[in-house]
Amino acid sequence: MHRLQFGQVSLTLIIGEASEALGSLRLEQESRDRLVDAWFLDGFAPAKNPDMWTPELFTAMATLSKSGATFATFTCAGLVKRSLRDAGFKLHKVPGFGRKREMLCGSLEELHPGEITTTPWHLPTRAPQKPQTAAIIGGGISGATTARALAERGIHVQVFERGESPGSGGSGNNQGILYGKLSPKPGPNGDFNLHALMFAQRYYRQYCPKVAHFSGLLQLAQTEKEQLLQQQIATALEVYPEQTLARAVTAKEASELAGVSLPFTGLYFPDAGWLEPQEVCSALLEHRNIERHQSNNVELLEFSGKSWLLQTEGSKIETEIVVLCGANDIRNFAPAAVLPLRPIRGQVTRALATEASSKLKVALCGEGYITPAYDGRQSFGATFKLKETATDLRDSEHRENLETLSGLLPGVAEEFSTQTLIGRAALRAATPDYLPLAGPLPQWNSLENTYSDLRKNRKLLINKQAVYQSGLYVMGGLGSRGFTYAPLTAEILTAWILSEPMPASADLVKALHPARFAIRDLGKNRHSSRA
Repeated sequence: MHRLQFGQVSLTLIIGEASEALGSLRLEQESRDRLVDAWFLDGFAPAKNPDMWTPELFTAMATLSKSGATFATFTCAGLVKRSLRDAGFKLHKVPGFGRKREMLCGSLEELHPGEITTTPWHLPTRAPQKPQTAAIIGGGISGATTARALAERGIHVQVFERGESPGSGGSGNNQGILYGKLSPKPGPNGDFNLHALMFAQRYYRQYCPKVAHFSGLLQLAQTEKEQLLQQQIATALEVYPEQTLARAVTAKEASELAGVSLPFTGLYFPDAGWLEPQEVCSALLEHRNIERHQSNNVELLEFSGKSWLLQTEGSKIETEIVVLCGANDIRNFAPAAVLPLRPIRGQVTRALATEASSKLKVALCGEGYITPAYDGRQSFGATFKLKETATDLRDSEHRENLETLSGLLPGVAEEFSTQTLIGRAALRAATPDYLPLAGPLPQWNSLENTYSDLRKNRKLLINKQAVYQSGLYVMGGLGSRGFTYAPLTAEILTAWILSEPMPASADLVKALHPARFAIRDLGKNRHSSRA
């Protein structure tokens, strides 16, 4: 599934077998699943393509249709007419086009209730109407992309950033690279990285063309194991036309693309590159519907029964929707305190570009990364220190980054080692499965009580919905790929808030859900305290 944005128009492409593709849209909540106003059926004549015109297809159509949804199809075959009637559609013939004398049109008269096939732990109660106001706590890339997505849909958004400028926390490096960790096999992490990267490349071209540099990126294979993995990934990516996403390159080709000598093969991503993180955040927040509050810490968050009250250092603000986007600070608020976010310290080193290093034309990554020169300096790193929360700059980690760089560009690392280095340390926020959190926050006790029988049988179908926090959402846990993950994750979150069609499959949406870890604990009969 791929989401393409054209201003106020969104196009969602679902590539695959028709019934399966439509099934991937279902989150199995009747009010949310009803997404479609009009269907245009064109899959060749039933006699030529019988695998498409199945009862499952028409059932999926009816389940996804709003009341009064229309359809049109070139065929008047008896199988199609019977199947549409059985699914609840009213039919009539109208003049066709070209050589086609007649075609079928109609509308849905009878709503199809659909069938619940999985426990609906992920589903909140749908909001009765579209919200008009939202508050975003956190002005990094999570908050900036979420604010922009909501603002583009006409919602007045207030963004609260503790720092003096947008992206001053974990999003505050001078340069950041745009890349994904792809996999040759289907699975939540590989699928999400693939779709997030493709979406992000288009997104930054649209919203931040002056501060996003699409000079290309090389992901180098520094070991035989990585070389084999990249060959498998390249084979899997051959389904994309003309290898536009990435292609395998030899060491000679990699050296020509990079402008420097490289001893490794790799994957070349022609539409990836590097960004100016703080400038990206600022550009996204420049919108008539976004109001920014810098150096403004939210001290208290309370629900009044109808809306949320935010207590800042200087005032109280009332809003319909709150989205927690403050990385590790998300857990400072009681409803999100149980989320399994863990801090990971990372230090980036910056050195003056030399005659040799300034020849680098693309971003390089492998064991570590280095960017092309910008403002006379190059960024490289970064360290990875689990559960460390200090952000002091350390010479030991500069040396560690130089050691890592020596595996990519040994000559450059040696030149940099003679300089007085500068840099920056900050904290990433990551989840145990390294996928982001995006979605509504449940009332944890309700979730546990409603689905307690999963302790005995994790595959048990429990057709009940837990109680969710009204109007409270979270987006976080983006780890070290925040600028790659954030655009698509923000669209998923916005679809939750506004009950829009999702930009990703139902399985992927659930893989990012904030309640997934609590449900896994229940399935493994683990006990943990819930707020």
